[in-house]
Amino acid sequence: RLAVWVSLGLLCLAAIAALMLMQGIDRQLNDITKTYAVRNAARELTYALSQAEASQRGYLLTADPQFLQPYRDSVSGLDRRVAALLDMTEDDRGLGARVISITGDISNKLAEMNRTVELAATQRSEEAQTLTETGMGARLMAEVTKTLEDFIAEEDLKLASRNQAIDQTRTGLVAALIAALIAAGVLAYALLMRTQKQVSVLAQRQRGLVTQNEALEAEVAER
Repeated sequence: RLAVWVSLGLLCLAAIAALMLMQGIDRQLNDITKTYAVRNAARELTYALSQAEASQRGYLLTADPQFLQPYRDSVSGLDRRVAALLDMTEDDRGLGARVISITGDISNKLAEMNRTVELAATQRSEEAQTLTETGMGARLMAEVTKTLEDFIAEEDLKLASRNQAIDQTRTGLVAALIAALIAAGVLAYALLMRTQKQVSVLAQRQRGLVTQNEALEAEVAER
């Protein structure tokens, strides 16, 4: 009886553990999906900023208007990507603050590029060249790029950590299933042993009754 109750308890615990682990895996998968999306958005933001800077420099060097449309497209894409990244991180206070800081650096870089493009477009190329030669644009770009790369590296670490957590959870789920199988085996064995014992007792009683009946019949016949 004790073995039966223990086995049933193990089965219940294993079932509860399996459900909890499955819920944990779902949450971890959602976190991984979100982290991967944030990482990709930051990577696309870096690429769009590089494209905008390349178009800006092409226009400053050649004064060719064909560079203006790619520049404007890249700037417009930057605005969309910044807004998307802010939406992705709005429910995480720490991450959201980090993204806001990055967007501030990007705004400074965009302001510098817009200023030089505006000067060049209004036939003030010398002023635009002077502003470029100060190195402020290069410094801003280096800062923004480093900040974005650090941000992406942190998201990569989070991704690796969550993948490891999923592996551990999967191991726990397998252990819970094994425990359930062991408990089921113990329960089946206990029930089998108890059934065999009951059958054996019944058989002994039946043999005893047969023996007693034969004895009584013999006694009656003798009388």
